[in-house]
Amino acid sequence: MSYLYIDSSKYLVLGLLDSDFKWIDFNEVKDVKTSAHIHKDIYEMLEKHNLELDKLSGIFVVSGPGSYTGVRVSEGLAQVLEWQKIPIYSFNHFQIPEFLDESSWAFVSKAFKGEFFTYEKNGKTSLNKLEDFDNIIDGLADKIYTHFPEDLPTSLNHFTSIVVKDNPEVIFSKVLEKNLRSRPFYYRPLEKEFKVPSDASNLSK
Repeated sequence: MSYLYIDSSKYLVLGLLDSDFKWIDFNEVKDVKTSAHIHKDIYEMLEKHNLELDKLSGIFVVSGPGSYTGVRVSEGLAQVLEWQKIPIYSFNHFQIPEFLDESSWAFVSKAFKGEFFTYEKNGKTSLNKLEDFDNIIDGLADKIYTHFPEDLPTSLNHFTSIVVKDNPEVIFSKVLEKNLRSRPFYYRPLEKEFKVPSDASNLSK
């Protein structure tokens, strides 16, 4: 039994897990456009370990939070594979503190366009200006998580990407136990993410 892990919420992170949810392989790519090489990288990782996509026990996909263009890369692939009857499980980065049974936590991440995203334990979400980051996170929770170490202007100590890499047995056993298929979570509604200027209709005249 083997599982594939895909995270394109910011960078492309791929991994292979054995039946005990221990890493067989793990690769993080930060310097290339995800959509340009995700299929090639998956193929090469599977080939390296003599595995076939349709023989996997399941695929774990990170469904956000992230931009539409980032999250849709892995979610689009997951939907295609789901049609082929391959089991798909998905979760959000901000669910990871729940899997760890943290008592007081919040999740924050850079949301582009000069803003950052917050998700609190009670489910409250918000988008805020980066310039207000220090004031807003002050006293927000005992532990504040983010995606990756380089995400935000102030140094934080808890990173969901590192939790996944260092504690795969805990994270993926919880996702499988709960049979999670979380919906894609974008920082903004699509109408705001791809806002069309009000005078755009005049451009074709």
